[in-house]
Amino acid sequence: MKKFLAVGIFASLLILNFSGLSRAEISPEKAKSIKKEIKEDVAELKEEKQEAISNAKEARGEEKDMRGDIVEAIKSGDKEKAKELKKELKQTHKENIQQRKDDFRDVHNARKDLKKDVQKAKSKGVKPKK
Repeated sequence: MKKFLAVGIFASLLILNFSGLSRAEISPEKAKSIKKEIKEDVAELKEEKQEAISNAKEARGEEKDMRGDIVEAIKSGDKEKAKELKKELKQTHKENIQQRKDDFRDVHNARKDLKKDVQKAKSKGVKPKK
C-alpha cells in the first residue's frame, strides 16, 4: 500500500511538472518587458563599471601630478610649499579613496539589481539572454 501511494504521488508530481501547471504562464509582452529590463540593467552595470574605471584613472593622474609638484617644490628648496602640497595631496587622496568606494558601491548595486531581475525572469519562466 505504501509503495502504491508513493508511486501515485510521484506520478502526480511528474504530470504536474510536465503539464506546465507548476509554472506561471506570462504573456509575450510581459516577457519582452522583463528582457528589456534585464538589458537596461546590463547597460547600467557596464556604464557604472566604465565610470568607476574612468574616475580611478583620473584620480591616479591627478595624484601623480601633485607628487610631481611636490618633487619640484623640494628641488627648488621651497619646503613650505612642499609641506602644503603634501597636505593637499593627502586630502585629495582621501577624497579619491571615498570616490572609489562610492563608485564600486554603485557597481555592486547595479549587479544586485541585474541579479534580482534575472532571478525574477527565471521564476516566471523567461529565459534571459546572456
